[in-house]
Amino acid sequence: NKKNIEVKVFLAGDYHHYRRHEENSPKDPDCKVQKITAGGGGAFLHPTHDIDVSMISESYGPDKRSRRRFALKQSYPDIKTSKRLTFRDLLFLFLNPGFGILTAMLYLITAWMVGAAVEYKNPTGFMDTLKFTALAFKNSPVAAMWILLILCIFIFFTDTHSRIYKWLGGLLHASAHMISIFYIGWSAIFLTSLVFRNESFAGFLFSISFIFLSGWVVGSTVTGIYFFISQYFFGRHNEESFSALKIQDYKNFLRIHISEDGVLTIFPIKIEKAARKWRNRHNKEKDSIKSFIVPRDGTAPELIEEPVVLKSTFD
Repeated sequence: NKKNIEVKVFLAGDYHHYRRHEENSPKDPDCKVQKITAGGGGAFLHPTHDIDVSMISESYGPDKRSRRRFALKQSYPDIKTSKRLTFRDLLFLFLNPGFGILTAMLYLITAWMVGAAVEYKNPTGFMDTLKFTALAFKNSPVAAMWILLILCIFIFFTDTHSRIYKWLGGLLHASAHMISIFYIGWSAIFLTSLVFRNESFAGFLFSISFIFLSGWVVGSTVTGIYFFISQYFFGRHNEESFSALKIQDYKNFLRIHISEDGVLTIFPIKIEKAARKWRNRHNKEKDSIKSFIVPRDGTAPELIEEPVVLKSTFD
């Protein structure tokens, strides 16, 4: 540029993983431009298999017309490990038990509205059940508007830049919950009439408790399956799907050294399993260990890859 200054290393930490891209056709082979994401100190892990970043490009310079391409050299965790970790979303119910309160309330309010609109009639068969559900929406505009609002929320929530995928994914996700509410709600009415033959407050409490608990379990499970499919197959919902996994491991950080002759060396370091237990340093360890507290478990620091060396471009 005009000041004869060129940036050779771009560092970012907004994503909680490690990725390094290197200039594909550098002017100086001994000082290739590096783009490094190293946010391994974050509260949770981000995936590395979300989108294809094997090659990225940029526009730079005063006119934004110059083009540079960067090839992916290293990811941590690697793509295979990242995809394997996504399977933990199928255990969403157990990893995020508190989330179930939200789905439980959604299921309870929806089933309550539909049941009240048909005066909690007990259907004699599947066709009767469909008929009563349709009557509920016909007799209760509030219930119909509530369902439309839920559909809109699910469509808006779907993480994608594709309008078709947003509508399709949102409607399928919402439909999975609505089908679950349909069966849980009518099962509650059937079981209540079977156990409590006469209308009673005890039967009412049983019904809402059944719907609430079922909504907690089923709603959380449906949500976990949705996150798994979205992340594993389409690389979407990075924040939601991986923050839900609560992965404390796969930490990374950089050590950077600049020598007297201007050579820049970047050491990408990983801690595959973070320590959970700690102890105070013993007096006899003072000479060899500088920390006041010492990890009792976890893994030792290792290099993610060989150090990245950039030689000085100035004489």
